[in-house]
Amino acid sequence: MLIPVGMKASSTMSRQVTIVSPSFPLNKAWQLMREQQIRHLPVVQARRLVGILSDRDVILRAQRGADGALLVPADPVETAMTPAPITCTADTSVCWLAQTMVTRHIDAVPVLDANGELIGLVTSVDLMTLLIDYEEGASFPFEFRLQQGEILIATA
Repeated sequence: MLIPVGMKASSTMSRQVTIVSPSFPLNKAWQLMREQQIRHLPVVQARRLVGILSDRDVILRAQRGADGALLVPADPVETAMTPAPITCTADTSVCWLAQTMVTRHIDAVPVLDANGELIGLVTSVDLMTLLIDYEEGASFPFEFRLQQGEILIATA
């Protein structure tokens, strides 16, 4: 599972990135995410990244209706977004991106230019696609072991 250290973020960046403003309604953002089948929306104000909204952020603010439907409030996106997200530049290595995303448990990293303006978004899907393209057919470099949850709880 080797990813070339010299490969840069620009080679895996999502190129058509939908953005929203901090005042955009959360329910409309959720609708956009579902329609476009995306899980992250960078939040931009005056061409500057001010946050990122994930599907998890929306779900945490939503409730279930009597029919089981997800009811998302019309609150502004800024009430649910993650402010000041981790970012990178187009010359950031794929290795750094992957390591950061794994250790920080995040699935998207906005890409900024030299002026601090948003130019793209690298997602975990982008990295997985890169891996598919790079090493099709390679096997896992580790061994799997299963633990039974009931036994772990009983011995705790």
